[in-house]
Amino acid sequence: MDRSALRRSAAAALLAVGSVTGVLALMPGSASAAQIGTLAFTSLTTQDSPFSVTTSAGCPDTATNFQIKVTGGNIPATAGNIVGNTAGATIASGINAGPFSVPVSNTLRVFATNNGLSALADGTYTTTLICRGLLASASQGDYVGTFVVSGGGAKVTPAVPSTST
Repeated sequence: MDRSALRRSAAAALLAVGSVTGVLALMPGSASAAQIGTLAFTSLTTQDSPFSVTTSAGCPDTATNFQIKVTGGNIPATAGNIVGNTAGATIASGINAGPFSVPVSNTLRVFATNNGLSALADGTYTTTLICRGLLASASQGDYVGTFVVSGGGAKVTPAVPSTST
């Protein structure tokens, strides 16, 4: 192999490694940090009701973004977030100074449909608001709340968060 071909091969290898690294940095993180508080739900009564979540405190000062995921019940492990990676600046009060509320634009039924389900099945579901950086996949702290779907999917009852964090 001549020098020119060797250089091209080395450049191609570096480009491939750089591309894979860049893609991995943009992927949502699956690792969870410690739970730093709880989530309360507002107006969550059915799978078709718009709702919001409120944290019990603010995200760490180093967090600039957040995302919200729902797990449990019949939600596939590959399900997307109900609220994707969002800049904290979209919240009027910010996300670092104290408790903040996030209006969820999708209802639970829309979230279920987006993940290949007609609705959420009866069961207990966990909602996690993840404090994070813009591109960092690691959580900097999680707020967790649960709700129960019952009555053949017709009723949703948020669990009352405990006061301990």
